[in-house]
Amino acid sequence: MRNALLFALLVSTGAFLAASAPPAPAPGPPLPEGVVIERVVCADAPSQSYALLLPKGFAGHRGPWPILYLFDARARGAFAARLFAPSAAERGFVVASSNNTTSDGPMDPNVTAFRALWRDTHARFAIDPRRVYAGGFSGGARIATLMASTAPGTIAGVVGCGAGFHREVRAKPPFVFFGAVGNRDFNFDEMRELDETLKGLGASRHVEVFDGDHGWPPPDVCADALDWLDLQAAKSGTRPADQAVPDRLWTRFSGRAAAFERDGRLLAAIREYGRAADDFRGLRDVSPLEQARDRLVGTAAGKRALREESARIERDRDYREHTAEVWGEIRTGESLPAARILQELDVSGLQARAASDPGSEESLSAERLLSEIYVQTGFYLPRGYREEKNWARAILCLSVATQIRPKSPGAWYAMAAVEALSGHGSRAIEDLEQAAARGFSDAEDLDRDPDFASLRGTERYRVLLDRLRAARPAAPRG
Repeated sequence: MRNALLFALLVSTGAFLAASAPPAPAPGPPLPEGVVIERVVCADAPSQSYALLLPKGFAGHRGPWPILYLFDARARGAFAARLFAPSAAERGFVVASSNNTTSDGPMDPNVTAFRALWRDTHARFAIDPRRVYAGGFSGGARIATLMASTAPGTIAGVVGCGAGFHREVRAKPPFVFFGAVGNRDFNFDEMRELDETLKGLGASRHVEVFDGDHGWPPPDVCADALDWLDLQAAKSGTRPADQAVPDRLWTRFSGRAAAFERDGRLLAAIREYGRAADDFRGLRDVSPLEQARDRLVGTAAGKRALREESARIERDRDYREHTAEVWGEIRTGESLPAARILQELDVSGLQARAASDPGSEESLSAERLLSEIYVQTGFYLPRGYREEKNWARAILCLSVATQIRPKSPGAWYAMAAVEALSGHGSRAIEDLEQAAARGFSDAEDLDRDPDFASLRGTERYRVLLDRLRAARPAAPRG
């Protein structure tokens, strides 16, 4: 029934996006340009709001304007908008970033958020219907591709960060796709496979790899995303040709490939030469890029790098299949100890690989796998066991997560919450102490957390809270 309701909502959304814009809200004072306005309330949906960036010169130009809708996985609209703000302000993009979208939950509220965002911005601003784009991080990327697929031709391009499509791609999508993923992101292989799939389907795509974990890309990659969307618009004739755009991307992409080659990073250089050739095919003579790629592929070192990559991909795929078996053992095993789980997952072996040659393909592969099993044992698995009130299994998973990332406070905090909910107040305080020793210091966040309601009348909790308040400004959980 739930899937049927969501399907009906998506069908109505497709018709909604294709419909004419609603009446404009009552005029107010001029909005500032070139800076992020953290909260604009949707006129006909007061529970919905978004962060807004208007480009420089907006007030003096009637438009129409290209727009980029952004969907963060944790409702951080202003945070996402600021990453794109410098380049969007200069390149003439309106940015509207929802304060209501989230990941890892029901899709319906996100569809509702997007509809409200669309309606309000189309009422307020003169938007170019040929240059409407959507972007998101993690689950937000899946929201963006879902919305772009629901109303073909309405959204011209998607910027997917840290995740790909909402479902398996079987046909050429009705939009161009710019992907961005960190080289230590647990979704790296998903994005690599998506790149190959889209290439095989003849889709216009570019998947950018940056140095980082699972997160939004840095501002320079966000600038590349906007330039790349402009490049695709010039190819399709939906914007006037501007030589500055291809010049910027050509210099950046081809120059980076050459730098990788000089540094001996042959696999990265092969990828970059091929990616740049695909981007500029039909616009420039890409034969120098193709020749450089083919030359590297033909060397003994290049062939070895490609063989090692194929072996690594296959080995990591086998490892993921094994982890699925371990998760099944945790669910069905009567008393599976944490030490055995760590052994089954070969955590010490992965940690050794990750530390052996930092920045190498082998090290990055190990970091991605460690990140993947940390997310499973530190979030997804214990979340399910919490819903079942299966406290012992939730604590078991979280204890494994603390060994995978021993310096991170996140799993210790989550374990403290489960201990408190299960009535083990003393152990909960001990876990909170461990989280504090690793950097957790947000006393107000802790004191608002309903999971710790049972501790609030105890002396040890009050002492801990006072110490956190006196220590230092709030830091993230990890």
